[in-house]
Amino acid sequence: GIRFDPDELEDVGGRLDGLMAGLLADLRGDTGQELFNPRSSPMVEAVMEGLKIKPRAFNKPKQDGTQSPKWDKENLLIVNHPVALGIAQYRALGTQTGGFIALLREYAELQLEIMHFSYQNWGTVTGRLSAKNPNVQAMAKGWLQLGELGDEGEALAWSEDGPDKTLALRTIFVPRPGYAFLDADYSQIEMFIAGWYMAKVGHPELLELCRSEDVHRATGLLVWGSEAPEFRKRAKWFNFGLLYGLGLDALALRIGCSLKEATKYREQYYGTIGPGYYRVMQDIRAWLGTRGYVQNVYGRRYYIDVERAYIAFNYMVQGSVGDFVKFREAMIRKLCRRLKIYPTLTTHDDILFEVPLALLDSPRIGQLVDILEDGTPFGMRLPLKLKVSRTNLAEMEDYHVPKAA
Repeated sequence: GIRFDPDELEDVGGRLDGLMAGLLADLRGDTGQELFNPRSSPMVEAVMEGLKIKPRAFNKPKQDGTQSPKWDKENLLIVNHPVALGIAQYRALGTQTGGFIALLREYAELQLEIMHFSYQNWGTVTGRLSAKNPNVQAMAKGWLQLGELGDEGEALAWSEDGPDKTLALRTIFVPRPGYAFLDADYSQIEMFIAGWYMAKVGHPELLELCRSEDVHRATGLLVWGSEAPEFRKRAKWFNFGLLYGLGLDALALRIGCSLKEATKYREQYYGTIGPGYYRVMQDIRAWLGTRGYVQNVYGRRYYIDVERAYIAFNYMVQGSVGDFVKFREAMIRKLCRRLKIYPTLTTHDDILFEVPLALLDSPRIGQLVDILEDGTPFGMRLPLKLKVSRTNLAEMEDYHVPKAA
């Protein structure tokens, strides 16, 4: 479980309610419908039709053979229209207020100040941990940047760096007395693992990029000859596209360019990074064709039709990350008990601890870091980015392990 501040809960919850009310008022004004409900699929379908916005995808055919437009998050964002963006943002805020905020308000009514949840070692195709009651892995990380698109197809941007640092869900959560939060984030680990698979077949280019402090900036320099922010952003989305299979429409939207430009950028990116990826995919198709499955470095198998080989690489990377983090968590158990460190949360590639305040000034914390960064079985250390907070889960600062005297 994790402690929360009831007063901060009411403040954050009230402001989120206000943002949703404002978005709803804007949407009703823009659509001319006083009773418009962004959660209603028929109403959204009618609004999109009235605005002459053509859907990019359709739901499965009904029994009579008709198909309704598919206006989920991804398809709302792709059309790049302010009303569609507003609907996606309203729904995204509703997910947070109807999930964590509603649950925490129930806890507060019972005068409880610790939110409990569960992790399970099943429930995902890749093998990553899944969380429930509530799904804490879905809790927004960072400060809300309303009006901007988030990473990996999210309707809202939550940024740890701001610039707007007025509203964050994680300010609600606080460490227990005498403790601080320590977040150990495996920065760029998915890119590391993808690069490792490519290096195994003789193409170390991506892995070498990962050894730099910022893989996206290094990619921009290698592919387009510049580390400028616009090239880093472009590289970031193409790196994500490599892992998650983003289409050209989605890439063009997030980069802010035309489809023609996105096509050119893709050719340039894969001309540099592509040989290793294509070689791995060749092996994946061969495995699927002869054995019907592929497996990650830990031996976890994924049974996939060869026609869907394009998702196998993603499964292998995400599954390897998930298994690695789980094995590291098992390895630190005895040390955590001895040092009175409490693992509190884990998403997919980071672990949050509650650490005694006195331990933050001690080099003994390095014992924890050494175990976590041990990159067995990849033959390399997987670096952590450490952050600490003595106040709440949002106001995190960079942390470096003290050196021994």
